[in-house]
Amino acid sequence: MLAALESATGAKWDAKHVNMEDEIRAGRKLLEEGIREGAVPLILSYFYREGMGADYARDVESANGVLDLPTESIEELVRGVVS
Repeated sequence: MLAALESATGAKWDAKHVNMEDEIRAGRKLLEEGIREGAVPLILSYFYREGMGADYARDVESANGVLDLPTESIEELVRGVVS
């Protein structure tokens, strides 16, 4: 996604890479302190785990073939939205 955005916009995007285990620990600490926003990294960590659909093309069986729909690449999709 990042590479597609950079290609479509011709700009370098700032990205912050985080370690999910660190985020989970930080979220739990916030929850222990009574800060409800600590739940956010815990929820996100569930959805971005391997096999949970974060890589939709790999993790989810598409119905495009059954519906006779074309498959778009992320690069094509982002380029269409950005331009």
